[in-house]
Amino acid sequence: MKTSTAKAVNAEPGKTGERTAAIELVSALFDAAEEEGVSEIGVAEAALFQSVMRLVGVYGEDAVARSLEKTVLGVRGGYYTLAGPAH
Repeated sequence: MKTSTAKAVNAEPGKTGERTAAIELVSALFDAAEEEGVSEIGVAEAALFQSVMRLVGVYGEDAVARSLEKTVLGVRGGYYTLAGPAH
């Protein structure tokens, strides 16, 4: 299944183009992984883990935890829902 490009989150002025390019690269990674037989869920979990790890390295644990708390609200509010039933 091809992945859809999600909405840019909290886009900063001047960063929109970079964020769009990054989203396109991640989407291509999902497609390439599928072609190699790697599950979409496996890639998503690995990408999430690596992302949080790198963000903590840059911003620190407290700042990332606060950001993730906002992300939880977005998930519950449907911000990240593309289509299909909720699990």
